[in-house]
Amino acid sequence: MIHHVRNMFMLVVVSLLLGCSQESGVSEPDPEFLTETDLVYAQTTDGVSSLLLDVYYPIAGNGHPVLVLFHGGSGDRKSSDFVEFSSRLAGEDVVVFNVSGPYRGQSPQGLVNEQGLGLRSGLEAARCAVRYARQQAGQYGGDGARITIVGQSAGGVFGALTVLGGEEILEKWEAFEATGGPADQVQCVEPIATAVQGFVGFNGAYFVFNSIAGLPEEQPELWDIINLYGYIGNHPTLAVRFLFGNADVQTPGWHIEQSSRFIDSLQAAGYDADTAVVSAGHNFNFQGAGWDKTLEVVLSVVRR
Repeated sequence: MIHHVRNMFMLVVVSLLLGCSQESGVSEPDPEFLTETDLVYAQTTDGVSSLLLDVYYPIAGNGHPVLVLFHGGSGDRKSSDFVEFSSRLAGEDVVVFNVSGPYRGQSPQGLVNEQGLGLRSGLEAARCAVRYARQQAGQYGGDGARITIVGQSAGGVFGALTVLGGEEILEKWEAFEATGGPADQVQCVEPIATAVQGFVGFNGAYFVFNSIAGLPEEQPELWDIINLYGYIGNHPTLAVRFLFGNADVQTPGWHIEQSSRFIDSLQAAGYDADTAVVSAGHNFNFQGAGWDKTLEVVLSVVRR
């Protein structure tokens, strides 16, 4: 009898210890996604620098849609809001390529100096990131034929030009280079052509170059490359969404009006295009209705 009681006591102690171990994190649930970091998607043509991205991907399944994420001019792929954004979308069964671009910290004027040297570098890097995502998507359970770009602030203008310009923008740069424009500054790791189904811009700087005095007249070839209106009609099957934060104090009113008129022009040309106002500032908001609406819009394009 004493032996039986002792055994029962030991069983209770072991059970309590196991319970404590589980509560302390020994037996945690499986994560919803995995990450692979610091992958080289492009090299500068001088061989000095590598351009990097991180991949966030679901732990199971195949054929997931793919999202390529471009940060703003003052941000980076390692910024907490871009890590959070990538994590949440990976939890929604989206393969996310979170990209660092060479345009970080550059002003609009700086990007168009030297006949648009910095601008070409940023656009070529964006194209390389999409090529990399398209080629590598299958390794992470993604479908390389279902790619959407999301760009915030400066990432919005690079994303929009990459999506709407397609391969034609590369041809324009090469023609400009032949007449004295800047040579390519970035070499892609993957040579496959870009192919994108849609774009979502979050407080994007799509028309920031309109504020640079004399640009259309003084640099008409460069203006032809960066003027989004020049690409309307090239890829009418694209889905395009512009999201505006209702508490954004960085984007001027004239820019929001110009962006809305551009969406109107896309709609008139037959595009699936629209705008939406979300409860947010200039950066992503992950709380309440603002995030709910952002997620709804992003997934409506990503899951097409």
